[in-house]
Amino acid sequence: MSPNEPSRRAIPAATKIPLVVIGEPFQRPCDQTVVVFLRKPEWQQATLMTNGMFSVTSAWGNYAYSWNGFGDDFVGWFCGIDGSYLLSKVNPGNVFDRETSERMARNLVRDLRRDNTITPGQARALRKDVDIGSESEAVDWFSKTHATADYSESVRVSDHTDWNAVPVASMPNPQAAAYCRKGLPALQRALRRARKEGKI
Repeated sequence: MSPNEPSRRAIPAATKIPLVVIGEPFQRPCDQTVVVFLRKPEWQQATLMTNGMFSVTSAWGNYAYSWNGFGDDFVGWFCGIDGSYLLSKVNPGNVFDRETSERMARNLVRDLRRDNTITPGQARALRKDVDIGSESEAVDWFSKTHATADYSESVRVSDHTDWNAVPVASMPNPQAAAYCRKGLPALQRALRRARKEGKI
């Protein structure tokens, strides 16, 4: 190695700074930063700062959020939240719900036929389109507007005056939902255990 090349040796542990803080906290001071490494039920590395910040890198994806209204004990408050609440904060966006959309489309065809809005032949053709759509990657039923339609899980058939207007359903991002269902409880257990041991 020439004298001009930087050394590739590891920095001795004694000279490393375990936590570097740059700048000032926006709202509250941060008294403690907790980093949790878990391997089960899947791997995750989560960071909680006592000023209300949570972030996680995990097998289910990466998520982060920051709160202000949690009282004086962020970790204790965080251990009490449920998965549906966290999902409402970290969900990166809803995705197309094929199964529910198929069911809603079939129900729409059934109701329109009962109301005599469409003929038996139209109903058969539409049911066939739904069945073909359910086997297709594109899922282009009826008016082929699913890719740009606004997602709605609360549309009622009676709201549709145009029988080509097909309700489209959405659901939370499956990866985010899986983290909130499986990863969050594991993290909360680890935090409670660390608190019981006096580490937090």
